[in-house]
Amino acid sequence: MNALYFSPTGNTRKVVKAFAKGYGGGLTETDITLPEARKDQTNPFLVRTGGAMPEPLDDPSSTFSRLTVLAGPVYGGRSFKMLTNAIAKVDGNGRPAVLICTYGGRHYDMALADLYEAAVKAGFTVVACGAFVGEHSFSKKIQTGRPDGDDLQKAQEFGAEVRRRLAAGTMMPMKAEEIPQRDVDLDAIGMHRERLGRLTPNRPAPLPHCLHCGACAMVCPLGLINVNDSDDIKPGCLKCNTCVKTCPVGAMQFAQEDFIAVAKNCEETFGKETREPEVWFAR
Repeated sequence: MNALYFSPTGNTRKVVKAFAKGYGGGLTETDITLPEARKDQTNPFLVRTGGAMPEPLDDPSSTFSRLTVLAGPVYGGRSFKMLTNAIAKVDGNGRPAVLICTYGGRHYDMALADLYEAAVKAGFTVVACGAFVGEHSFSKKIQTGRPDGDDLQKAQEFGAEVRRRLAAGTMMPMKAEEIPQRDVDLDAIGMHRERLGRLTPNRPAPLPHCLHCGACAMVCPLGLINVNDSDDIKPGCLKCNTCVKTCPVGAMQFAQEDFIAVAKNCEETFGKETREPEVWFAR
């Protein structure tokens, strides 16, 4: 099977790999998290050829090798545009696709619907989708350590069930109205958008004990951090907090009062709820 995904903090990547383990038959990955990957003009996943998408390398003759997983995190109740734009460059050619989103405990809102729209426009046939939980990017106190072992086991079982249904010939295309969704909960995140929008600067900053090791620059999905000078960070931050979680000495931080207020609000309003993975097939 193939997988095209965006995964700054690694949560989506873990779920995709667990799904692939359950599905079996090998995995050909296109991880578009880092800028270099998105610039690769030789990657068949990122170049629309006008014809069929090339078969994966594991078993070109197998029906099961045709499956594609399209996956990414939820930001503000939506799928990240960089992922849906990448999907638009692919020739689905009628191939079956599974959609997966990971979210930090509040809700996935329109994220799966965004992926569905992009997948169908690219020519894929969506046969299943799933929403999995990951540790929130703003706070380690929300869904701590997720996806955990139980989550990944459920992702593995999801993969096995998709393969079973494909083998039995019982897999049906999902219709748009069958994709789980709800309007973005602006009442819940309105304050977040307002406060995050006025962050000055609108990006993290290293604390005095920064080692200037370049670890944060190597993982920034937008390539905003100067690898030779962690104090040099361009505007336009995604606020995925990958640099914060990656720093070996905890020196990269969002220390702004507005960001701290948003993180605290998240902890108080939905941080104590336990969320579980959900999967859907055509009804």
